[in-house]
Amino acid sequence: RRRSVGGILQESLLDQILMNNEGLVNGHKIFSPLGKSDHSSILVYLGVSRCNELKNEIIQKKSWSKISTEEILNFSVENIDWEYSCDDLDVEDMLNEINSKLQTIEGKIPTDKVYENNVPIKSPWLNSALKRKLKLKND
Repeated sequence: RRRSVGGILQESLLDQILMNNEGLVNGHKIFSPLGKSDHSSILVYLGVSRCNELKNEIIQKKSWSKISTEEILNFSVENIDWEYSCDDLDVEDMLNEINSKLQTIEGKIPTDKVYENNVPIKSPWLNSALKRKLKLKND
Protein backbone atom coordinates (compact mmCIF):
# COMPACT_ATOMS: atom_id res chain seq x y z
CA ARG A 1 0.00 0.00 0.00
CA ARG A 2 1.32 3.40 -0.87
CA ARG A 3 0.47 6.45 1.15
CA SER A 4 1.74 9.94 1.61
CA VAL A 5 2.63 10.94 5.15
CA GLY A 6 3.89 14.49 5.59
CA GLY A 7 4.67 14.72 1.89
CA ILE A 8 6.77 11.53 2.00
CA LEU A 9 5.59 8.51 -0.02
CA GLN A 10 5.53 5.37 2.15
CA GLU A 11 4.85 1.79 1.14
CA SER A 12 3.52 -0.87 3.46
CA LEU A 13 2.04 -4.34 3.23
CA LEU A 14 -1.66 -4.18 4.02
CA ASP A 15 -2.51 -7.87 4.14
CA GLN A 16 -0.52 -10.98 4.74
CA ILE A 17 -1.01 -14.33 3.08
CA LEU A 18 -0.82 -16.99 5.75
CA MET A 19 -0.29 -20.67 5.01
CA ASN A 20 0.96 -23.66 6.94
CA ASN A 21 1.96 -25.81 3.96
CA GLU A 22 3.81 -24.35 0.99
CA GLY A 23 2.78 -27.38 -1.10
CA LEU A 24 -0.83 -26.13 -1.11
CA VAL A 25 0.07 -23.04 -3.16
CA ASN A 26 0.85 -23.76 -6.81
CA GLY A 27 1.61 -20.15 -7.68
CA HIS A 28 0.40 -16.56 -7.58
CA LYS A 29 0.05 -13.44 -9.72
CA ILE A 30 0.04 -9.83 -8.63
CA PHE A 31 -2.34 -7.50 -10.48
CA SER A 32 -2.69 -3.74 -10.54
CA PRO A 33 -5.16 -2.13 -8.14
CA LEU A 34 -8.85 -2.24 -9.00
CA GLY A 35 -10.68 1.05 -9.52
CA LYS A 36 -9.34 3.87 -7.33
CA SER A 37 -7.87 1.50 -4.75
CA ASP A 38 -4.21 1.71 -3.91
CA HIS A 39 -4.12 -2.01 -3.00
CA SER A 40 -2.67 -4.54 -5.40
CA SER A 41 -4.71 -7.67 -6.08
CA ILE A 42 -3.16 -11.08 -5.61
CA LEU A 43 -4.47 -14.20 -7.33
CA VAL A 44 -3.36 -17.36 -5.53
CA TYR A 45 -3.48 -20.76 -7.28
CA LEU A 46 -4.24 -23.41 -4.67
CA GLY A 47 -3.41 -27.08 -5.08
CA VAL A 48 -6.69 -28.31 -3.56
CA SER A 49 -9.97 -29.36 -5.12
CA ARG A 50 -13.51 -28.46 -4.15
CA CYS A 51 -15.58 -31.18 -2.45
CA ASN A 52 -18.14 -31.39 -5.25
CA GLU A 53 -15.37 -32.14 -7.75
CA LEU A 54 -14.41 -35.32 -5.92
CA LYS A 55 -15.53 -38.61 -7.40
CA ASN A 56 -18.54 -39.90 -5.51
CA GLU A 57 -18.32 -43.70 -5.40
CA ILE A 58 -21.33 -45.97 -4.83
CA ILE A 59 -20.93 -48.32 -1.86
CA GLN A 60 -23.02 -50.93 -0.05
CA LYS A 61 -24.18 -49.88 3.43
CA LYS A 62 -25.89 -52.04 6.03
CA SER A 63 -29.53 -51.03 6.47
CA TRP A 64 -30.25 -51.99 10.07
CA SER A 65 -33.70 -50.37 9.91
CA LYS A 66 -34.87 -52.95 7.36
CA ILE A 67 -34.65 -55.83 9.82
CA SER A 68 -36.36 -56.11 13.17
CA THR A 69 -34.65 -56.90 16.45
CA GLU A 70 -36.80 -60.01 16.70
CA GLU A 71 -35.54 -61.30 13.34
CA ILE A 72 -31.93 -60.74 14.41
CA LEU A 73 -32.48 -62.54 17.72
CA ASN A 74 -34.27 -65.47 16.06
CA PHE A 75 -31.47 -65.84 13.50
CA SER A 76 -28.74 -65.70 16.15
CA VAL A 77 -30.46 -68.25 18.43
CA GLU A 78 -31.25 -70.69 15.61
CA ASN A 79 -28.01 -70.45 13.62
CA ILE A 80 -25.18 -69.63 16.03
CA ASP A 81 -23.69 -71.77 18.77
CA TRP A 82 -22.87 -69.21 21.46
CA GLU A 83 -20.70 -71.61 23.48
CA TYR A 84 -16.97 -71.24 23.02
CA SER A 85 -15.36 -73.99 20.95
CA CYS A 86 -12.88 -74.79 23.75
CA ASP A 87 -12.47 -73.92 27.44
CA ASP A 88 -8.72 -73.39 27.00
CA LEU A 89 -9.00 -70.31 24.77
CA ASP A 90 -6.99 -67.23 25.65
CA VAL A 91 -8.54 -63.75 25.52
CA GLU A 92 -7.42 -63.09 21.93
CA ASP A 93 -8.95 -66.35 20.65
CA MET A 94 -12.19 -65.68 22.54
CA LEU A 95 -12.38 -62.22 21.00
CA ASN A 96 -11.80 -63.63 17.50
CA GLU A 97 -14.47 -66.28 18.01
CA ILE A 98 -17.14 -63.86 19.27
CA ASN A 99 -16.21 -61.44 16.49
CA SER A 100 -16.77 -64.12 13.83
CA LYS A 101 -20.18 -64.92 15.35
CA LEU A 102 -21.16 -61.25 15.27
CA GLN A 103 -20.00 -61.00 11.65
CA THR A 104 -22.30 -63.94 10.84
CA ILE A 105 -25.20 -61.90 12.21
CA GLU A 106 -24.06 -58.81 10.32
CA GLY A 107 -24.08 -60.84 7.10
CA LYS A 108 -27.84 -61.30 7.57
CA ILE A 109 -28.46 -57.52 7.56
CA PRO A 110 -29.80 -56.19 4.23
CA THR A 111 -27.77 -53.57 2.37
CA ASP A 112 -28.59 -50.41 0.44
CA LYS A 113 -26.59 -48.75 -2.30
CA VAL A 114 -25.54 -45.26 -1.25
CA TYR A 115 -23.03 -42.71 -2.41
CA GLU A 116 -19.77 -42.60 -0.47
CA ASN A 117 -20.91 -39.42 1.33
CA ASN A 118 -23.84 -41.46 2.74
CA VAL A 119 -26.49 -39.91 0.47
CA PRO A 120 -28.99 -42.55 -0.69
CA ILE A 121 -29.41 -43.18 -4.39
CA LYS A 122 -32.92 -42.06 -5.22
CA SER A 123 -34.99 -43.40 -8.06
CA PRO A 124 -36.37 -40.38 -9.96
CA TRP A 125 -39.58 -42.18 -10.86
CA LEU A 126 -40.38 -43.16 -7.24
CA ASN A 127 -42.72 -40.38 -6.12
CA SER A 128 -44.67 -40.07 -2.85
CA ALA A 129 -47.81 -41.76 -4.26
CA LEU A 130 -45.82 -44.85 -5.30
CA LYS A 131 -44.07 -44.91 -1.92
CA ARG A 132 -47.47 -44.97 -0.13
CA LYS A 133 -48.67 -47.84 -2.35
CA LEU A 134 -45.46 -49.79 -1.69
CA LYS A 135 -45.84 -49.27 2.05
CA LEU A 136 -49.46 -50.53 1.94
CA LYS A 137 -48.37 -53.54 -0.10
CA ASN A 138 -45.52 -54.43 2.30
CA ASP A 139 -47.59 -53.99 5.49
